[in-house]
Amino acid sequence: MRTPRTTTPGPGAPAGRPATPPRGRRAHAGRPADERPGPETGASAGRRPRHGSLRPRTVRAKIISLLMVPVVSLLALWGFATVTTAQDVARLREVRRLDTTVRGPVTEAVRALQDERTAALRQLADPGTGHAATLRERAGRTDAALKALSIGGGHTVADAGLLPVGTAARLTAFLDEVKQVRTVRTRLLSPSRNGSGAPPATGTGGPDTAAGRPAGTETPSAYTQYGDAVTAALGVCGSLTGIQESETGSRTRVLLELTRSGEMLAREESLLASAAPKGTLDAEGLRAFAGAVAARRAFADTAGADLPGPGRQAWRELTGRDTYARLEAAEDTVLAVPAGRRAKAVPVASWERDAAAVRTQLRA
Repeated sequence: MRTPRTTTPGPGAPAGRPATPPRGRRAHAGRPADERPGPETGASAGRRPRHGSLRPRTVRAKIISLLMVPVVSLLALWGFATVTTAQDVARLREVRRLDTTVRGPVTEAVRALQDERTAALRQLADPGTGHAATLRERAGRTDAALKALSIGGGHTVADAGLLPVGTAARLTAFLDEVKQVRTVRTRLLSPSRNGSGAPPATGTGGPDTAAGRPAGTETPSAYTQYGDAVTAALGVCGSLTGIQESETGSRTRVLLELTRSGEMLAREESLLASAAPKGTLDAEGLRAFAGAVAARRAFADTAGADLPGPGRQAWRELTGRDTYARLEAAEDTVLAVPAGRRAKAVPVASWERDAAAVRTQLRA
């Protein structure tokens, strides 16, 4: 056993007490020892953050740093959702504006032009005050529908610079075709055509004194001019599908094909109306009728198969009705009659009634 180390007390020191406290003990009196940290080395110096370090030093700073990542991520998601929603709202407002200013008036103009075309061909086939009055009334409906596209001063919405470039160009082309239609209308409503001595507009008769051309060539010209105008109008509606979302645009294109099918049916109606007075279709008229029938059925079959759920069911109900069956049977009957022969097997009144019903259901 090691004996404790002792020192000899100095002179004047109390006996029995050491001159200095034992090593390792602190004095209980006097100035506190200097406890400032000295220079550190080794591992302890590496663990202590240096001045300017991004490592949090307090518990509060550590909690804040842990919360920053989800908070910043949430703010980024909110910002993205806000921008996306704003873009969708702006696109929806643009689509609604174009529907109001362009699509609606053009659709009404198409319907009016289709009805006016039938009246025009009747006036060509059988000139008279009665048919002229019908043509004048339907022409007024066409002008009223086109008036919605005007912005005053002889300008149209195509001149306002508020439409997509493609839509504005097609709308201008459509309005140019309408000008040609008005020229045909004016010629058909001339006084020389409304008297009892007006020359016939179909067949191979003498020259037409009002138009200065053979009468047999005027019916195809009028039919073609009205058809070109309607086709240009449907082109305007087709250009508007490009600014819609992919799903909505696809559905709109299907409905546009149904609209084209309705246009082909309207062409058939106008051709039969022009043949009603004599009950005949010449070779050119029969070819036009056959082309309209083929196009109508192609558009209808393609669009009907691509319609979404409720629309497809409505299409099946339409094609399953007796009206639609009678319409197709009448088309086949007309196609089976040779050109130049009388086509009394298809009464025009029943045909027009069935065709009007089918066109209404197609629009619905």
